[in-house]
Amino acid sequence: MRKLHITWFMILVLGIVSCSNESWAYEFVRVDGMVYVVTDEVMDQEDVGDLIGEVETYSDREDQSVDQNTIFSNSYVIGTKLYKDVTAETAIVVEHEQGKFKKAIIEHEWLED
Repeated sequence: MRKLHITWFMILVLGIVSCSNESWAYEFVRVDGMVYVVTDEVMDQEDVGDLIGEVETYSDREDQSVDQNTIFSNSYVIGTKLYKDVTAETAIVVEHEQGKFKKAIIEHEWLED
């Protein structure tokens, strides 16, 4: 009987922990109210346009409130540089490592809660 109580207690604790640590479904960057989903497409230096900004707010928790007026990412740290994509009007470029770039395509408008 004691093992049954311990088992139910562990299930309850694990359920609470998993519910309190919600995460986003995909990597993205929010710029000017639009959500850009980061793809695995590697961009060449010649496809990288002008700097449009840097990530100003970061959180990997979906339940955290975020200032609507900042450039936000759920996967890239503050200071990550973002550029125009010269190959597509509906995309931007994320510098995911020093001198290495990935395409981020527009997904939808950011919806406030």
